[in-house]
Amino acid sequence: MNPATLDFTVETRARFFSLMNHKGLAILKGLPENCRIDSDREELFRQDSNFFYLTGVNEPDCWAVLDLTNKCYHLFMPRIPEDYKVWMTVLSLEEKNARYHPDVIHYTEELKTVVGELARGMTADSKVFVLNYMTHEQEAELALPATVAVDHAILREVLHESRVCKTPAEITIMREASRIASEGFKEVLRQLRPGMKEYELEALWLAESYKHGGPHAKLQAYNPICAAGKMSATLHYVDNNKVLNEGELFLLDAGNEFRNYAADITRSFPASGHFTPQQRVIYDIVLRVHKTIIEHMRPGVDWTDMHRLSMRVTAEGLLAAGFLKGTVDELLANHVVALFYMHGLGHQLGLDVHDVGGYPKGVERIQEPGIRSLRTRRILAPGMVLTVEPGIYFKDALLEPALHDEKYKRFLNEEKIREYWNFGGIRIEDDVLVTETGHESLTHVPKEAAEVEAFMLGARRH
Repeated sequence: MNPATLDFTVETRARFFSLMNHKGLAILKGLPENCRIDSDREELFRQDSNFFYLTGVNEPDCWAVLDLTNKCYHLFMPRIPEDYKVWMTVLSLEEKNARYHPDVIHYTEELKTVVGELARGMTADSKVFVLNYMTHEQEAELALPATVAVDHAILREVLHESRVCKTPAEITIMREASRIASEGFKEVLRQLRPGMKEYELEALWLAESYKHGGPHAKLQAYNPICAAGKMSATLHYVDNNKVLNEGELFLLDAGNEFRNYAADITRSFPASGHFTPQQRVIYDIVLRVHKTIIEHMRPGVDWTDMHRLSMRVTAEGLLAAGFLKGTVDELLANHVVALFYMHGLGHQLGLDVHDVGGYPKGVERIQEPGIRSLRTRRILAPGMVLTVEPGIYFKDALLEPALHDEKYKRFLNEEKIREYWNFGGIRIEDDVLVTETGHESLTHVPKEAAEVEAFMLGARRH
């Protein structure tokens, strides 16, 4: 199956219909074309993820109507004037029908008529379901009869639940997204040298992800984090304007989209091509945590437990390396590890980099340092794709106050910590699919320390 042309929406709509146990119509409005304020300069279009999930349509100003009773999908697309052919590619309605495969295709000017006919055929126990962010003006365009009940909550809840576990076709596309990202990372690893600017490495990443992904990979899943040295301790650093110096680490956290599905990878590379002994201490701890979690991933595992396990293995490593004092249980009970590992273990991945459905009804965030940033607390199930991204950081904004806080300082070896004061941080992240029997890493970038060094050495010999 070619991931660039695969019609994944046959499976996603089937999954949605199976979960949407209601009668009536589900109506979604795609995003409009967007221009810069006070300008006619169009922004690069990217469809609303919920709309794209059901339609695969990455064009502006469209509507989708799904007849829940008859499992019938109507797509409405704007009529493009003939003279627009001078300025842009214009496909006929027949060509768009062949591209998107709806059950029925219409021009948007037919929306009121078709919706009105479908609404009149609804039974008394039926409703029209719209997303909670549909505006009053958009809803008014439907001209629904006053007798029709409109629900603004259920459709979003069902779509979020539907998107949690990926279909086989979605997995094919996500494998390709991660393949593209992996190739981009390897090229950055080949060319990385001391003296390069962070933005040079960002430019290389952007070029490589586009090169390997083509027109389906124009967009990034998020702003690339290209952090040299101390900057790597800032979790969402996007300034990307510093110089990478000899002896520093370079943290690259980046991910392209492919057909709107996200990849999300992080690696920490030594600028010199070899990890220093100081760098290896931290790198080896983070890698041990990363590999331990992946080894545990299988259906039925609680992701909350995996985060707590990652905190425990981190505590063991920092304690053995002399950064901390006390016992592992004391360190965890007092949330000391969150001073060095302050984010969640990982998140769901899909049509959004922080994909939806992380907290189903009845599941709340745990309000403790570190784990309160965990973006999902689900039980793992086949088809879920999650990032596994533990890290250790020396962030002065956290550590300086802690070194003067009676609650924390008895657990901290200040002398050892200050040796790493300008170290920055290390994070290692893969995209991992939960399978029927275990897991599959979709990421293929060197991460064993010896493997990273050998890869960099081989590139520099050529």
